[in-house]
Amino acid sequence: MQLAKRLKASAQLFYYRYELTTALYMLEFWEKCIFNVLVVLGFVLCLYTSINYMPEAVNEWARNAADYFPALASALNTSLGIISPPIAMKVDL
Repeated sequence: MQLAKRLKASAQLFYYRYELTTALYMLEFWEKCIFNVLVVLGFVLCLYTSINYMPEAVNEWARNAADYFPALASALNTSLGIISPPIAMKVDL
């Protein structure tokens, strides 16, 4: 019970700070909703992009690092296939 009260109090404090920082306290309810939906949508799109494209980028960075650090080339050749994107999408045009 004590933990739930502390979590609720910290969530309320976080939301209060969020409203003050972004000046949402001056907006009407429907304007706050639109703004919050846009913020959440931005976070979701960033997360989706990170999950889909980051493994490929890390593999590319590792290949490029192997050009500059030849001692890493043999270690990277065996481990480059480990990181793969979670969603494989094929687009046929």
